[in-house]
Amino acid sequence: MPKIEVKNDDLELALKKFKRISLEVRRLAQRHEYHLRKGMRLREKQKIAQKKRRKFRSLASH
Repeated sequence: MPKIEVKNDDLELALKKFKRISLEVRRLAQRHEYHLRKGMRLREKQKIAQKKRRKFRSLASH
Protein backbone atom coordinates (compact mmCIF):
# COMPACT_ATOMS: atom_id res chain seq x y z
CA MET A 1 0.00 0.00 0.00
CA PRO A 2 1.48 3.37 -1.01
CA LYS A 3 2.15 5.87 1.74
CA ILE A 4 2.04 9.64 1.35
CA GLU A 5 3.08 12.28 3.86
CA VAL A 6 0.73 15.24 4.22
CA LYS A 7 2.79 18.42 4.45
CA ASN A 8 1.46 21.80 5.55
CA ASP A 9 -2.07 20.42 5.87
CA ASP A 10 -2.29 20.15 2.07
CA LEU A 11 -4.71 17.24 1.80
CA GLU A 12 -5.63 17.89 -1.85
CA LEU A 13 -2.04 17.52 -3.02
CA ALA A 14 -1.57 14.40 -0.90
CA LEU A 15 -4.70 12.81 -2.39
CA LYS A 16 -3.50 13.58 -5.91
CA LYS A 17 -0.15 11.95 -5.22
CA PHE A 18 -1.80 8.92 -3.62
CA LYS A 19 -4.14 8.40 -6.57
CA ARG A 20 -1.29 8.66 -9.06
CA ILE A 21 0.90 6.19 -7.15
CA SER A 22 -1.92 3.71 -6.57
CA LEU A 23 -2.83 3.84 -10.27
CA GLU A 24 0.78 3.02 -11.18
CA VAL A 25 0.73 0.06 -8.78
CA ARG A 26 -2.50 -1.25 -10.31
CA ARG A 27 -1.15 -0.91 -13.85
CA LEU A 28 2.03 -2.73 -12.91
CA ALA A 29 0.09 -5.55 -11.25
CA GLN A 30 -2.21 -5.84 -14.25
CA ARG A 31 0.72 -5.98 -16.65
CA HIS A 32 2.37 -8.81 -14.72
CA GLU A 33 -0.84 -10.74 -14.12
CA TYR A 34 -0.05 -13.24 -16.87
CA HIS A 35 2.66 -13.85 -19.45
CA LEU A 36 2.30 -12.38 -22.93
CA ARG A 37 4.35 -13.23 -25.98
CA LYS A 38 6.43 -10.43 -27.43
CA GLY A 39 4.04 -9.74 -30.33
CA MET A 40 0.99 -9.72 -28.07
CA ARG A 41 2.72 -7.38 -25.64
CA LEU A 42 3.48 -5.01 -28.54
CA ARG A 43 -0.16 -5.08 -29.68
CA GLU A 44 -1.35 -4.31 -26.15
CA LYS A 45 1.08 -1.41 -25.95
CA GLN A 46 -0.18 -0.06 -29.28
CA LYS A 47 -3.81 -0.33 -28.12
CA ILE A 48 -3.02 1.66 -24.99
CA ALA A 49 -1.18 4.31 -27.03
CA GLN A 50 -4.12 4.59 -29.41
CA LYS A 51 -6.55 5.07 -26.50
CA LYS A 52 -4.32 7.80 -25.07
CA ARG A 53 -4.14 9.58 -28.44
CA ARG A 54 -7.94 9.51 -28.78
CA LYS A 55 -8.37 10.84 -25.26
CA PHE A 56 -5.99 13.76 -25.75
CA ARG A 57 -7.38 14.59 -29.20
CA SER A 58 -10.88 14.80 -27.76
CA LEU A 59 -9.62 17.00 -24.91
CA ALA A 60 -7.78 19.29 -27.33
CA SER A 61 -10.90 19.86 -29.42
CA HIS A 62 -12.84 21.24 -26.44
